[in-house]
Formats: sequence, C-alpha cells, structure tokens
Amino acid sequence: MGKWFENKERLISIFGALVMLSLLIAVISNKVGYHIDEISSYTRANHTYGYVGEEGVCYTPANEPYIYLATATEGNRFNYIQVWKTAGEGVHPPIYYILLHTLCSITPGVYNMWYAGGINIFFAILTFFVFRMLLKVFVDDFKIRTVITAFYVTCYGMLSIASFFRMYIIAMFWVTLLSYFFVNSIGKEFDKSLAIKLFLTTVGGALTHYYCIVFAVFISVTYGVYLLINKRKADVGKFCLTMALAGGCSVVLFPRMIKHMFFEHRGEEAMENLSTISNYPERLTKFVGFINSSLFGKYMVVIFVGIAVLLLLGLTGIKKENKVADKDMIARYLMLICPTILYFLMVSKMASFVHERYIIPIYTISILWVICLLSASVNRFLNSKITAILLAVVLIVVSYNGYSNAKWTYLQLDDIEYLNALEAYNGSDCVCLYDKIHRKNRLFTAADYFGSITFVDENNTELMKTVAENQKNPVILVIYAENTDEILEKFKENSDFTNVEVIAEKSDKKMCYLY
Repeated sequence: MGKWFENKERLISIFGALVMLSLLIAVISNKVGYHIDEISSYTRANHTYGYVGEEGVCYTPANEPYIYLATATEGNRFNYIQVWKTAGEGVHPPIYYILLHTLCSITPGVYNMWYAGGINIFFAILTFFVFRMLLKVFVDDFKIRTVITAFYVTCYGMLSIASFFRMYIIAMFWVTLLSYFFVNSIGKEFDKSLAIKLFLTTVGGALTHYYCIVFAVFISVTYGVYLLINKRKADVGKFCLTMALAGGCSVVLFPRMIKHMFFEHRGEEAMENLSTISNYPERLTKFVGFINSSLFGKYMVVIFVGIAVLLLLGLTGIKKENKVADKDMIARYLMLICPTILYFLMVSKMASFVHERYIIPIYTISILWVICLLSASVNRFLNSKITAILLAVVLIVVSYNGYSNAKWTYLQLDDIEYLNALEAYNGSDCVCLYDKIHRKNRLFTAADYFGSITFVDENNTELMKTVAENQKNPVILVIYAENTDEILEKFKENSDFTNVEVIAEKSDKKMCYLY
C-alpha cells in the first residue's frame, strides 16, 4: 500500500478526486428547490406520465401525489421496458432515466434527492479522472499539472452544474472521454482497440443526449481531416465504418431518436432556430457569457488576449529556445479546439432555450485546452517552475472572481424566502390554479407545507367556482398563469374570502393566503 501512494501522479489524482467529491457534496447539500425539469427527471424515470395530480381531486396530505410521481412504486420497480418507452414519448434518450430509475427502485415510495445528486457526483468524478488523463497528454511538467488540477476541482462552474439534476453531467463525461480517445490516437495506428472505444463511447453519448451526437460529428470531421492530411486513406475507411456502425447501432437501439432530433417538438424547434439568423448575435453573446462567468471568472477575454500576445511573440523568435512546435501536439490541440468551437456555435444557434445546460457537455475540454494553451504559451518564455507560479496566481484570481460573482442558479436559493414565509401557514389547504399543466409540478417542495392540495385549470370556470364555494377554511391560493391578478379576483368572487395576504409573487406566479 505504501508503494502505491509513492506515485505522485496517482496521489494527486486521488487527492483531487476527494477534494472535488467533498465540494460537490457540500454544494448539493445546500440545494433548496428544484427546476421543473429536475422534477421531470424523477417523473420520467418512474412513470409513464410526467404531471402531478388529477384536476379537481383533493389530495391529503398535499405531498402525496408528488411523492408518488417522483418515486418508483412497489409494483413498478426495475421496469426498464417502461422507462425505455417513456423516454421515447419524451424528448431525450433513455440512459439517464434508466440510471435514476434503478436507484429509485431500491427504495420504492421514498423520494431521495441524492439519487440524482449521486449520479451527477459519480460522473463528475469519472470526468475528472479523464480530465487528468488528457492533462497528462498536453502538459509534461508535474507542477503545472497540479496547478491546473487544483483549478479544475475547485472551479465554481464545475461545482454549480453538478447541482442541476439532469443528464448533462453524464453527457459531459461522454464528450470528455470521446475527446481523450481521439487526442490519444494522434500519431498512432487506427487499430481494433481504438475502434471499439470510439464505438462504445459514441453510442453511450447518443443514448444520453443528442448534443453528444453534434460533438461526435464535429470531432469526427476534425479527425478525418487529420487522417487525410497524413494520407492515411485505409484508416479513413476504418474510421468511417466505425462511426457509421455507432450511429446505426444507436438508431437500432432507440429508433425514436430520429423523430426526436428532426421532427418532434425539440427537433422542430432546433430546425426552426437553425433556419433564422435574426437573434443569433444576441443568443451567442449570452452563451459566451455562461462560459465566461462559470469557468473563467469573467476573465475569458483577458486570457485569450494573453494567449494571442504570447503566441505572436513566440512567432517573432523572442523565446527561451528556438523549438519547432511538435506537429502531433498541434494536431492534439486542434482535435479539441475545432470541435469545441463548432459545437458551441451550432448549439448556441439551435438550442431550444438560451440556457447554460446545452453547453455543459464541453465544459471540461474547454477548461483543459484554454488553460493548457495558456500554460504552453507562457512556458515558451519561462522555465516550468516560474510558469507554474504565474499560472497559479492567474488561476487564483480567476477562481476568486468566479466565486465573487457566483449565482448558484441550480440550487434554487430564491425559493428560501417564500418557503420560510409558508411556515407561518403550515397545514393550510392549498388550491393550485394553472394555465399550463406542467406548472403544477413547481409546487414539489412547497407541498410539504400544505395540509391538502387541489388542482384546477384556470379555464375550467365551473370547477373553479365549485372549489371556491366549498372552501370554508382559510386557503393558500397558488396561481401559475400570465394573468394572475384576474384569476385571483375570479376565485374571490366565487368564495366567501375577502382578505388577501401575498406570500410570494413573480411574473407568472402568485401565492396568497385567503381568509
């Protein structure tokens, strides 16, 4: 055991993983509420439908329909056929839902946020180890690798995204692993082992999120150009056959992906977004902002300018040694830079929403090639020790600014205020009026504070009137709609309530206490 820990490289990997694990647990432990899509993660994993409660039914206790929807039932444990079918009826492939359903099936009827949180942590740590393998390819010096590792495991963005309970951390793992196999293949023969690795990783990514396919296409094109430039025509044939088989196998395993990607719902939205350029500059600016603030502490422009200046100085011959750039190393950098930029440009154009989640898959490789390129640029002028010190100073400043501006979006910390306010009305009956059925799920956390809950579509005037007339005790009225004030007045007109206390209010939500 002692000799095992004598390996400094292994020791840094283990220590880094433990630090990252501790930080991930600490961050997720502070999660307050859930994005509606996070609730959908559990509902899609465990049921054939995704929306809580039947209209007009009074549920007691109020959290009963939510717990039922978010957990595996006793008679529906390890039902992978249903999960596969439900995924087909949704908009995403099945791997994430299968993993989550497996964990939920261990304790049927019991909700646990650490099932989704644990999946994110597991794949975040796996991605870290792949990151370390990639880092060793690009950086020779142990001290510099250690500095970059320290930055990665403490990066605000990497910790923040792990608190979003969706499939994007798994997608990041596949993208990072695929990148490693391609980068590591530079200068080597395209053999059977590489073909199998690329095949399995591509299929895994395709069955996790369709944007993994987008990245796989771009990195495959980059690798194909590399092979052609080096006149490796036989390897081009083997490679094309491998990726074609991976694509074909993915479709055979999950045929619905074709409709998902091109014709249904999200697919139609993506095609529509690709067909227009009117709002692209605005979308692109916002997506750049996500990477800038999450990964580089809002210093991304400064870092890129610094790299550009150092590279230009290097071309003038003002450097510590006249060393010709290694062609294979240039190819390795391009193997990451080209697909990352192309993916970013494509996804920022086609994504259904301007949301950080869609570029999460490229976060690890983005950190890697940017920081490694900065390190390599500095190291052409200075020795490794000074480079490591300067790099540490830069990354400390970047990290400090990242945490100073941290929003921790996925922890839903804004929910604290209204959840604390609900404590004063604990046990009250709740009536939820909504204009869109999926909005009912947003009361997942708040339901613990209600004695009962009844759901009513705002357009069902008769049912609203009946429910209002039957409410004799004070009631918490939650309205999810664009015209919350009008609906509130309509409900009051059909009840005996005259007093209103506003508990929480946003653009499309109004939570009141009526008595």
